[in-house]
Amino acid sequence: MRWALIGMSVGGCVLGTPPVESDCEEMAIHEPDGDVDDCDLAACEACFDACGDACAVLESFPPQYACEEGSWSVYDACPDWELQP
Repeated sequence: MRWALIGMSVGGCVLGTPPVESDCEEMAIHEPDGDVDDCDLAACEACFDACGDACAVLESFPPQYACEEGSWSVYDACPDWELQP
């Protein structure tokens, strides 16, 4: 007799399914020198941590990352954020 643990959630991961990686490095605002904006990256990762791949990027600037659990923007991570020229 074999036991299968399909669809059982343990710590936010489903057994038998590889973890989903975020695209936050690619989606976040990039500064003129090509570096990722740390505040926008933090907002994206907060959404991904809360919702996984159900996180959506709203068309705004700066971006807002949202799902059923809430929404996050650069101002949540860095209240005094300003776009770097």
